[in-house]
Amino acid sequence: MSAFLWMKSGDRARALPLIEAALAANRTAIEAGDRSQLPLYENAALQSMLGDRAAALELLEGSCNAGNKEAEFLKVDPLFAPLAHEPRFLQLVDRINRGLREMKQRVDLSDLDELAGIGQPAAKATTPPAVPPRSARTDPGRSRAGFLRPRYDRARQKF
Repeated sequence: MSAFLWMKSGDRARALPLIEAALAANRTAIEAGDRSQLPLYENAALQSMLGDRAAALELLEGSCNAGNKEAEFLKVDPLFAPLAHEPRFLQLVDRINRGLREMKQRVDLSDLDELAGIGQPAAKATTPPAVPPRSARTDPGRSRAGFLRPRYDRARQKF
């Protein structure tokens, strides 16, 4: 995030070491076996900050192939704002949304009512106990300023 803010402020020299460190950390994670979408997503954002749209889009596609299903977030993520009107980016968002729709169609919700208990007699509602009035909750022998004193005094007596 710091690198993004430095880039937005126009201080590329301060952003570059942070970007390079993040790319190196992600490269290490991938080499160590991380097959999740996160390093690819982060690298796509970093490449977008560097202005390499082709690399950013390729990494973003890899992130989606690895499991990223956040199409709505992609559309509003400021790190990907430079890509928002690219045809490949729009196709990627559309592909994610299509995949999500297909997944939702495959979900069997036929026994959802049974699982949720709909159709069963409703449990008897219980009313919470009434809260006593403030005067009944306060200790008349204790001032507001010294509300910790009794506990502190008891703790001192034990030592």
